[in-house]
Amino acid sequence: SSGINAEYGMISVNLSTIEKRFELSSTKSSFIINAYDISCAITVMFISHFCKNNKPKWIGIGIIIMGIGALIFTIPHVAETVTLTKDGTLAPINQGGRLIPGSDSAICSASNDFTNSTDCPTEGVSSSSKWYFIFVIGALLFGLGGTPINTLGPPFLDEIFPPAKVTSFYGIMGSMSCLGPIFG
Repeated sequence: SSGINAEYGMISVNLSTIEKRFELSSTKSSFIINAYDISCAITVMFISHFCKNNKPKWIGIGIIIMGIGALIFTIPHVAETVTLTKDGTLAPINQGGRLIPGSDSAICSASNDFTNSTDCPTEGVSSSSKWYFIFVIGALLFGLGGTPINTLGPPFLDEIFPPAKVTSFYGIMGSMSCLGPIFG
């Protein structure tokens, strides 16, 4: 269980960056983090009871669901390379969510002569909360996919390896789930 939580813990480390970049309140960003635990708590009883048979199948399904959740969680980061301005044009932004200096949008908005002009894009539309539900869905799916790995993984290792070797495989499982995010 600690291995998957270690992977998901990387999101907790980046929480302040996510809050600033996507203009989320602390309450909303905390709920994103807790969505993982909520989905685990809701599904752990069902997974442990109904998925006892064919553990490798359910672990594989969990890995796929967790991967989908991780991909969904990255959508806001990828999609926010440009922003839709109030007049409907696209403007490039930097990682902090600000218009890139030197772009037509930034030059136009910085110019005193064109500040009120309809030819120039206005400030970027606030991204506050427009990606919130994408983050929550990604976190829920990540937790849903992590539950079979946490619940069925250790008993499955107990079943397929002799007792003298199983502790080594617990160590490998835990260390790989921590090293995986490090190496990308």
